[in-house]
Amino acid sequence: MPGLVPGGHAVADISWTWRAIYRMITKLKHAHLWHITLALAVLLIAVSSIVYLQQKASYESIRRENVSNIAAQFAMLMDNPAVAADHDSLRTISDTLIRKWRIERIEIRSSDGDAVFSRGRIEGKPEILSIPLPIPLSDAPGSLAPGGTLDVAYDDSEFSTHLARLAGLLFLGNGFLLLIFHGLARLLQRRQHKAESLLELQEERLRLALEASSDGIWEHNILEGAHFLSDRMYTMLGFEPGNPEDGWRFLYERVHLEDREKVSRARNLMEEGLRDTLVSRFRMQRRDGEWRHILCRAKVVAVDMEGNPARIAGTFTDVTPLVDAEEALATLNRELEERVEQRTTDLARKAEELVEANRQLRELDQLKSSFLSSVSHELRTPLTSILGFARLISKEFAAHFRGKAASEREERAGRRIEDNLRIIATQGERLSRLVNDVLDLNKIESGMMEWRDETIAPEDVVRRAVEATRPLLEENPNVEFIADVRPDIPRITIDPDRLEQVLINLLHNAVKFTRQGHVRLVAERGKSGDLRICVEDTGVGIPGHALEAVFDKFHQQPADALHGKPKGTGLGLFISREIVRHYGGALRVDSGEGRGSVFEVLLPGAGKVAVDT
Repeated sequence: MPGLVPGGHAVADISWTWRAIYRMITKLKHAHLWHITLALAVLLIAVSSIVYLQQKASYESIRRENVSNIAAQFAMLMDNPAVAADHDSLRTISDTLIRKWRIERIEIRSSDGDAVFSRGRIEGKPEILSIPLPIPLSDAPGSLAPGGTLDVAYDDSEFSTHLARLAGLLFLGNGFLLLIFHGLARLLQRRQHKAESLLELQEERLRLALEASSDGIWEHNILEGAHFLSDRMYTMLGFEPGNPEDGWRFLYERVHLEDREKVSRARNLMEEGLRDTLVSRFRMQRRDGEWRHILCRAKVVAVDMEGNPARIAGTFTDVTPLVDAEEALATLNRELEERVEQRTTDLARKAEELVEANRQLRELDQLKSSFLSSVSHELRTPLTSILGFARLISKEFAAHFRGKAASEREERAGRRIEDNLRIIATQGERLSRLVNDVLDLNKIESGMMEWRDETIAPEDVVRRAVEATRPLLEENPNVEFIADVRPDIPRITIDPDRLEQVLINLLHNAVKFTRQGHVRLVAERGKSGDLRICVEDTGVGIPGHALEAVFDKFHQQPADALHGKPKGTGLGLFISREIVRHYGGALRVDSGEGRGSVFEVLLPGAGKVAVDT
């Protein structure tokens, strides 16, 4: 069966020896370390003994082969009767063989065992290897030992020394290996102990996490065809932990029929290696028949040497409450969409109604504007006649009847007639201003205001506005009027009548709301070269919350602030600000209740578009 490669990575090849040692350490991890070391020492001694014996047998074989070669060569020489008879030649040849092959001694013995020829000497106790060397008895004279033997004494001192060194090296090597093994084993044991402690801690954390999350764990070993299901997997489906029904069939039979194809397809994708991870949701039936929504997360955790999936692990999570909440939310969303659609329809209908109402309002506004324009024009003609006749009657009465009364009674009647004529003139002028204000408002709102602009020196306009206000000032001797027109004021481009209208309105308001003190008009050049006109009074003032409201249409001051004087239309300041803004200027107010008011007019000098604010 192919080996498993955790995480899909190939395991590096290591030598068989170290792999065996590692396996032995891991398998005998509960045994005492010294016992393992002793067993390894015995194993190394046995291996060393085998190596020593094999080396000794090898040297023995080499020695025998060398001796056989010497005997064969010497026997060939003995076949030559001339050489055999010549002892000097035999000695020379023997010396050469002794030096070349590390031979200690060569002897030729007769068939009776007597030494016929001997060269070299035996030192120590060399091992004698006797090899029969038959020499044929030929007709050649001088045969030394017909039917005798050749004995060779081999020098084994180098062989013994080599074996002794080998034994020493094996002893030292075994000791060194034992020390390395012991140290490595202790290191591996400490690391293994640390890894086991860490693994136990991680397993404990995983167990606590799984208990807290209520997730079930499963594992499928593809190579062995085995399945593992945690206890939570069983209790999630209403079964006792360790239920004998186990494996794929236990789970698959509880999957909803409509979801089984999806589950089978997901399993095939994982087992065929087409997916490393997979998340799927399906329905499963509990033991009591209730259907639950299960979220399955799967991952390939190990592959074989060929890279094919070998183990798949995952979790089961009961997400029925979440699915129920999603369905409830979806229902609410549908209801909300229906309501929104209904509201949208209602708003569209209301919008259409508003469009129609707006159209009607525009028509009514046009009718109102036309009506006001028509009525105002119709009122101006009789008003002009009334004011003209009132002034004419007042002049004729003063010329023909004042001071000519015959009695006190006639004198009082004359004064009443003059007072009535004065009231007619005052109210006529008030009504004329009201009509003019309404006409101006209508023209401003409709964009039909007529502007007769010209570049002027504003001193004359200021002077005319002051003269037009003097009759009102003469009625209240407790109010002092101060006009301060500086000589360096700039020229401006404006409709003179509109500028006069603004100044008269500001002066009338100042005089009307001031019982005593003064009204001051200052005309000067501003810091940016603009025209600055200020109208200051010591009247009742304006509360802070109403400062901006004074410029609204039809705004009226409280009746107690007028001191019995007639109310205006509430359009003067609105029209004045619109006129000033038309020329790129600004109309401001600074006031407080009980401390008077200061109205400031800023108008751009000739050639400028707007004032610098």
